[in-house]
Amino acid sequence: MKEYEKQQVEIEKDKAIIAKFRANNARASMAQCRIKKLEKMEVIEKVVLDDQVEFFFPKPERIPPPLLNIVDGEFYYHPDKVIINIR
Repeated sequence: MKEYEKQQVEIEKDKAIIAKFRANNARASMAQCRIKKLEKMEVIEKVVLDDQVEFFFPKPERIPPPLLNIVDGEFYYHPDKVIINIR
């Protein structure tokens, strides 16, 4: 939705510039450039929001330790950047 709104603001600015400078010989080329830009622009469709759905999760029971047991493990986002190394 934000991208749609951002694009609409940009379109309105371009249309205002076109209306203002279209008849001005010194700025007519700029207006023509904006017209071509608007013609080539891929229009983002307005997002229609569906009804909201609410989820309710019951409070879990207490889990006795150990919750997690790791032997000989590694955690990383990329193989070159290990975050945790358990050995």
